[in-house]
Amino acid sequence: MQLYFFRKIKDPDSTAFRPVALYHNVRISQTFAIITSVVGLILCIINQYTNTAHVLLYPHEYAAAITFICVASLACYFAFHICKKINDGIRDKAHKFLTNFYALIILISSLWITFVMQHNPSNTMSIFVLGILSVASLWIFEEIQAITLALLILVFFDGGLHYFQTDPCKLFTNYITGTLVSVFFVCISRICFSINYNHFRQLKKIERHEQDLIRVNEMQTEILTVVAHDLKAPINNVLLLTDLLKNADSTIEEKNEHYDLILKTCRISYDIIETLLNNARNDESDTSLVCTCMNDFIEDAVHQFVKFKNTTRAISKNASREIIFNRPGEKIYALINHQKITRVFDNLLSNAWKFTKKNGIITIDLKKDGDNICILVTDNGIGIPQDMLPVLFNRFSKAGRTGLNGEKSHGLGMSICKLFMKQHHGDISAHSEEGNGTEITITLPVAQNVVEPYVTSSLATYV
Repeated sequence: MQLYFFRKIKDPDSTAFRPVALYHNVRISQTFAIITSVVGLILCIINQYTNTAHVLLYPHEYAAAITFICVASLACYFAFHICKKINDGIRDKAHKFLTNFYALIILISSLWITFVMQHNPSNTMSIFVLGILSVASLWIFEEIQAITLALLILVFFDGGLHYFQTDPCKLFTNYITGTLVSVFFVCISRICFSINYNHFRQLKKIERHEQDLIRVNEMQTEILTVVAHDLKAPINNVLLLTDLLKNADSTIEEKNEHYDLILKTCRISYDIIETLLNNARNDESDTSLVCTCMNDFIEDAVHQFVKFKNTTRAISKNASREIIFNRPGEKIYALINHQKITRVFDNLLSNAWKFTKKNGIITIDLKKDGDNICILVTDNGIGIPQDMLPVLFNRFSKAGRTGLNGEKSHGLGMSICKLFMKQHHGDISAHSEEGNGTEITITLPVAQNVVEPYVTSSLATYV
């Protein structure tokens, strides 16, 4: 256990510990105040109806001390309740003052009672020591608070001696005793502070460990969700291509093209599995960002998507849709992870394809918007119902719907897109009206300090 006596705490948990310590002191002060008030009231009643002259030489001073601690405790107890009604900033300061003030009241009262009872030579400083131990062990004081209270103890102790004792030898002896008691109070207080603070640090450490475990578990769940969703499409593609290869009417060129698509699909599946393994090894290499010309990247992504759709159209019974890419006049660059952004476009184009009727139009626009890149994927399909838009990007949301040709959906694609865009410090949003199509907007930060010559804008159309 680390002991914090007279050295500054540099631990980051110290800031979080202060409000906890203050709350602890408030609870202890309130509890101690109500108990002391009840005990003091009982002693006052006993003193009122009992003759204590044969026990105490100064019963009136004893009664005054008991009355003082009883009234002061009740006043502090009600003061704590009044503080609950004031605003947070002032309340914390008031609580800090009241806890310190009430601790001082306890110390003064126990000292007062001790001095009164010490008129009888057979008595000791047991009540004062009990007060010292109670305050030092139950309250959590910082260094400056403990030292301040110790100095006040010494002042009141030495001042009281002149009222109750005049013998020089006894005064000198009690001065030494008062100093030792003050040092004793500081040491006990700092030890108790260290115990409480170390306990708090251990709890924080356990809490952080639990949060790390939760994050790891959430990350593994996300990884498995993404992989399960993204492996489904390549496997389905391989099945479709394999069925096409069984067709005896296919030419050698068509079969070779099918083989190439199967090979590419298998490589995509391998990349997805490699992503899972890299995340399991905490290897961030697969999340590295590459400066990429988005004009070329989007055009290639659309070309590959349409090429596969055209190849499998006969067996999947998917009618043709027209995809238009409005290529801007200047090249626009972004730092992206190719695998993840490709999967984003595959998801968006697949959704647009699924929910757009035969011979529908899907449009992709790329433009700069300040320091961001804005990519719009628009279709003239059936649109998204208004009640589904708020949960569109939630995992396993009710926004998952069957496509126009019976394509199944698990409500994962858009949540994966949202996840990948956040990893790129970008965003994705949707605007749609049922029956009037859907517009998906992607934003990405522009890659800075990339110089490219101006090129002529073009419009690429894929059917």
